[in-house]
Amino acid sequence: MSNLAYEVAVRGNILPPKENYTPYAITIDRNSPTIDYNAMKEHDVSMVVIEGGYLFDSVHLKQSRYKNPNLDAQVNLAKENKVAYGIYVDVRSRNVEEAKEEIKAMSLVIQRHPPEVGLWLRLYLSNSKSMNNSIIDTYYDYCVERLGLKDQLGLYVTRDQLNQIDWDNYYENWYLWLIEPLSSLADIDQLLTPAFFKL
Repeated sequence: MSNLAYEVAVRGNILPPKENYTPYAITIDRNSPTIDYNAMKEHDVSMVVIEGGYLFDSVHLKQSRYKNPNLDAQVNLAKENKVAYGIYVDVRSRNVEEAKEEIKAMSLVIQRHPPEVGLWLRLYLSNSKSMNNSIIDTYYDYCVERLGLKDQLGLYVTRDQLNQIDWDNYYENWYLWLIEPLSSLADIDQLLTPAFFKL
């Protein structure tokens, strides 16, 4: 759930500003089931952020294809249902050269599916903080100068992932979607209703 994704959509005239409205966004990956957007809208979910893909997998093997294989169908379904969409991508660069490789592959996805509620970077960085900062700088410069995504960039991270960079250097130019994992099953009872699982 992210008010920041909603703010990006309002700034881009994708969604209208509303008073007394709590917008919800869901994220889906390549393995997510088909979304029932009518049920989703009934629960004030107005945005979907879809996995764009990754160049390096979790053990840092380079993939032959960057794109989420279901991305076209997932984006088209969101468009058909008039639901604003964003894209999130995994960043696993170990240096600036690898970041440039990731960006080059990612840019093809973004050019095909320009994100209406922003491009969100999910950070899996394992370098020194200074190198991680350089990677974020590389992404920012390219995404703003080449892809025209100024004011449409965000980080989709846990607190531990956020601590891998100097956030104080970035908060003015990046949105922050902080992932707060549930600490107990009791939290699920408080946050979700049975109707949620129909989505």
